[in-house]
Amino acid sequence: MINGFSAHADQTELINWMSGFEKLDKVFLIHGEPDKQVIFKKAIEDKLHKTVHIVKYGEEVWI
Repeated sequence: MINGFSAHADQTELINWMSGFEKLDKVFLIHGEPDKQVIFKKAIEDKLHKTVHIVKYGEEVWI
């Protein structure tokens, strides 16, 4: 956290960061407002062609 400013990356920065991974099979979204997660999920699917799952509160994920 930077005092007075958000230290979070924006959607474009996160997609650019994810595109640098040699192996990225699935993306699990665990943080953010539900409506923003849906938008981000679609952006990842459209731009990176990856499988994206929005994890629900209390859900267990086994990979």
